[in-house]
Amino acid sequence: RVTIAFFGMFSGLTNLFGNSLTIIAVLRFKQLRDVISNRFIISLSAGDLLCVPGFTILPMTIYITPTATVGRIWGLVIQIPIILSFWISGLTLVAISIDRVIAVSKPMMYRRIMTKRMAWLMIAIVWVLIIGGMAPALLYFSLN
Repeated sequence: RVTIAFFGMFSGLTNLFGNSLTIIAVLRFKQLRDVISNRFIISLSAGDLLCVPGFTILPMTIYITPTATVGRIWGLVIQIPIILSFWISGLTLVAISIDRVIAVSKPMMYRRIMTKRMAWLMIAIVWVLIIGGMAPALLYFSLN
């Protein structure tokens, strides 16, 4: 049990460190900030950061203390971030694919079509869709 918990927490901390470092690097350096595609990488890293508490660190406490209460806390703190992370990562990858299709199919028009504003709009749509779609699950877990 302790070995599984150790590797789970190590995985979670590595996820936390790597994704945080990615976000900081893109936001800190102008050369990275100016690349349109890196906005999608920020979204992907932010979505993966949601995975840390829900998918690695908190569930490992159950391996250490099997009598831990899970109920509503399990649903709100662990399951919701896992689901959010998976959907945000998946739809962000779809947005990256759309960005790449535009870059390949219309290379001369890419800079006019895929502006910084358009990239942020696509990312905002992904996050709003996912968080809005999670509202029923949040309501379910808060009522039960």
